[in-house]
Amino acid sequence: RIAAMRRSGLSPATCNRALSALSLVLKSAMRWGLVTQNVATVSGARQREGRKVPRFLAVDEARRLLEAAPARWRGFFGVCLYAGLRFGEAAALRWRDVDADGLTVRASGDGPTKSGHERVIPLHPELEPLLPPRGPAAELVFAAWVRRPGGELPDPAVDQVKRPTRALERALRAAGIDKRVSIHDLRHTFGTLMVAAGADVRTIQALMGHSSILTTARYLHAAADAKAAISRLSLKG
Repeated sequence: RIAAMRRSGLSPATCNRALSALSLVLKSAMRWGLVTQNVATVSGARQREGRKVPRFLAVDEARRLLEAAPARWRGFFGVCLYAGLRFGEAAALRWRDVDADGLTVRASGDGPTKSGHERVIPLHPELEPLLPPRGPAAELVFAAWVRRPGGELPDPAVDQVKRPTRALERALRAAGIDKRVSIHDLRHTFGTLMVAAGADVRTIQALMGHSSILTTARYLHAAADAKAAISRLSLKG
């Protein structure tokens, strides 16, 4: 299927996203004992993507998105906007990953981050009120949208990817934002606003878990227009 997508001329980024979704499903299948190998993670499976300026929301757009989103989704979108978490990190976040005093978010989930290192991210004061009521240490922070009717908490799978994406699309429409924005673009917004707020590249690299500073450098260009709009990282009017 992935090979057919490549032959059809789809971009490397589109093929890689499909591969990531397949990897997520196969990871769950391995835990359930249905397959013995995650073939989507073999070396050379992913295509090299060209460097491009990340898509991001302006400060006013990010604020309107959070205001328009249903309460059950504000925290999830918030950890991407205020802490720069990747989708998988946000979905795997458990209450033991959030400091009891509410000051930090641990973005490691149940395994290594994409860059291979655990990182600790200061909890922005505007994010804390968006999080759901605190649950048991081992419970997922966003258990409400991954819990199935029977009450069990399954491994993240395709349906857990679709639900947040569709919720974001509805929130964007409700906020009157006419942009094609993905959940990962909310993370891009965090990086862009951090640059605009005056954070140095090394700090942003550490907070976002980039293995290469060249990845972080993309936000320097993307933040040019935002610098005139904000003096510090804040989504409140």
